[in-house]
Amino acid sequence: METKEWQMHTNQNPNPIETQANAMSFAAIGRILTGQALSLGVIAPSFRSPPRIPGVRRSVTRNRDGSITVSVIVSRRPLSAVIADMIDGVVLTSGLKAVEARTLYDKLWTTSHGWLLGIAPTTDSLPPTGTPTLRAVA
Repeated sequence: METKEWQMHTNQNPNPIETQANAMSFAAIGRILTGQALSLGVIAPSFRSPPRIPGVRRSVTRNRDGSITVSVIVSRRPLSAVIADMIDGVVLTSGLKAVEARTLYDKLWTTSHGWLLGIAPTTDSLPPTGTPTLRAVA
């Protein structure tokens, strides 16, 4: 099942690797990474932009309720750099060690690469309906 965000992304640039990140691509890849992590049995973090700490490109915060938020600067950055920060955040917060973390990293990059090339994600890499993946920014 294709989403509106998916269609908007695949139609915007013939070379998506060089595309500048934007809120729509950030939201779409956040949902895809969350879904893939959940399908692999990993609790995925929430994503937000920008980080609250001035001068950093990404940060990881453990919230009072135990959840984790990965914050990434999106504006004026290549989409591939934003995706790299998001994947690093998922792997970092997964708590996995060595081989398992490497496997997770590779699977998240494979899923992301497919999305960049316009290959629709499989239904097992999409989060269940109602799963929060993004945190609203005031």
